[in-house]
Amino acid sequence: MAAALFSVPDWFAHAMAYGIQMALVYWASLPSLGHHRSLVLGVVAAGAFGLVTEGLQYFQPGRTVELRDLEANIAGALIFCTMIVAAGRFGPWRQR
Repeated sequence: MAAALFSVPDWFAHAMAYGIQMALVYWASLPSLGHHRSLVLGVVAAGAFGLVTEGLQYFQPGRTVELRDLEANIAGALIFCTMIVAAGRFGPWRQR
């Protein structure tokens, strides 16, 4: 097994993964739902997926359900949501 070149904290990995998931759901639903609904759908979908995956760990031997992981999942989705909103308001492509 190859050694990792670097390691990141578990909470950071959770936040990044679920933030990216939020962004992907947002961009996939944007053409049909519009900006605001896509933002809400992205955060809700990422949060729900995090809740389900954490809950399923209860039934898997050797795994534990951790509230901190769920918090990091939701925080990552909200951070990416904030970044998308900020990019729309302050980015070079903002609507005038």
